[in-house]
Amino acid sequence: MSGLLKRLLVTPIEVNEAEFTSIMLIHEWYRASEVDELLDAVVETMWKFLNTNRELSRENTELKRALRKLATAYPDLDQTADDIPKENTQ
Repeated sequence: MSGLLKRLLVTPIEVNEAEFTSIMLIHEWYRASEVDELLDAVVETMWKFLNTNRELSRENTELKRALRKLATAYPDLDQTADDIPKENTQ
């Protein structure tokens, strides 16, 4: 640790009211900027989630459409799918 940092940690520092106000304003600004970064990260994560959700919804719709086409083309497919577990247990 540097000598200056050690002195700052063990030596009481006197500041006048104006300096204290400046320090507090800087501190508040820093906290606000940190919060802004966190909010940016939250917003970015939410956008990714929403985009993923939209993509999954679109794929789900396409899957349902394909299943309807299969059900129309092969009406006995549902019965066959139900019979498969029965055949495996016999």
